[in-house]
Amino acid sequence: MGTMREWRLDIERWPGPNRQKRKGLRDIFKESPNGRYLSVLYSCSEIDIYKEVGHFALFEEPKDSPRLLVRPRGLTCLVTYDSQKDIQWIENRFCVVTSYSLRPSFSSSGQLKSFYGAMIFDVKDRKAAYDPCSSAGKIVSAFPDKLDWKSWRRLSLWPRVWYKQ
Repeated sequence: MGTMREWRLDIERWPGPNRQKRKGLRDIFKESPNGRYLSVLYSCSEIDIYKEVGHFALFEEPKDSPRLLVRPRGLTCLVTYDSQKDIQWIENRFCVVTSYSLRPSFSSSGQLKSFYGAMIFDVKDRKAAYDPCSSAGKIVSAFPDKLDWKSWRRLSLWPRVWYKQ
């Protein structure tokens, strides 16, 4: 059982790579400013030269038995070498991470589509939005006005319905 301060988490049992076999995986934790929520980028590992990704999970109090709010299957997030920018909180309501798809696809013209952009999670309304023109570090300073908010239930369809080009 892993802990982040007083948050009790069992990361070993979460979906993702086998942590017993893959040594060197790291986890990044960030509490909301009010300490009510915890966002986690877990099982972070290098996928290419200077490119690291991890899985995302978001929890709510109580800290001794946190309630999982969302852990989207298929959503991986870009991890930088400045962990202070990987997860951003706007007030106590919005959690922002930079998405990155491990399964890029090609457009009809043969161009590689990379699924990179900011994923914004609204813990109050239980919705998420995607901004392809931003990242977690950039969006905090310029929160987009018009976002297409979708229910967290639709996150399992990432990135098909989220990224249209």
